[in-house]
Amino acid sequence: MPNLIFDKASVFYPSHAPIAAGEQRGIGARIIKRGHRHSIASLDKINLTLKSGDRVGIIGQNGSGKSTLLRLGSGILRPNEGDVIINGRVATLFTTTIGMNMDASAIKNIRDAADLMSIPRKLINDTLADVIDFSEIGAFANQPMRTYSSGMRARVGFGLATSFDTDILLIDEVFGTGDMQFYKKARKRLEDKIGQASILMLASHSDRIISTFCEKALWLHQGKIRDFGSIDSICKDYRKFMST
Repeated sequence: MPNLIFDKASVFYPSHAPIAAGEQRGIGARIIKRGHRHSIASLDKINLTLKSGDRVGIIGQNGSGKSTLLRLGSGILRPNEGDVIINGRVATLFTTTIGMNMDASAIKNIRDAADLMSIPRKLINDTLADVIDFSEIGAFANQPMRTYSSGMRARVGFGLATSFDTDILLIDEVFGTGDMQFYKKARKRLEDKIGQASILMLASHSDRIISTFCEKALWLHQGKIRDFGSIDSICKDYRKFMST
């Protein structure tokens, strides 16, 4: 069965100078001293176990470690301390452009991605048709992706990330189009994926997006898990925290 385990996982980045406690207010990161050097504690001893069917929304201030956590979960980034255990096939959608050739068409990008994912050639045309249909880009499918709007890129990227059979899907702040019709389609698509015994982790600053796609919320603050559980109660506490 797919699972994703963070075992005391920590990620530190070097800092050129310490930041006074008062200067840290309003940002999610935390400056610590390790030996004779100061470091940014992007994540600090994260313990978290996710299993099939978990849909987790990640909230927190800028710099709190949301993107770092997703990159650890994808295997792109390794922890400085602790372990991350990934059991299952992972798909990621971290931005609407990452990994895509903006001078190539959506069709070319989809075919290249299918090759990288070792999709059998007899299924590539089906994948292509599925992503083009979902993204509703029509004749633009043959145009360079640099000519697309951000919303069109988001739909192509989301359709591509969810077109393959994966166990773990990690998404980082890509729903910025304000297109409710797209939200509805994306929700149905994600529900189908989760129904295939998948794990979803989605980072967003939007309560609406977290509530739409997830069943649990993970609140990161200064690289640590501040709370994990019910979306309604955690989002309420987070809003109260941000308003003070």
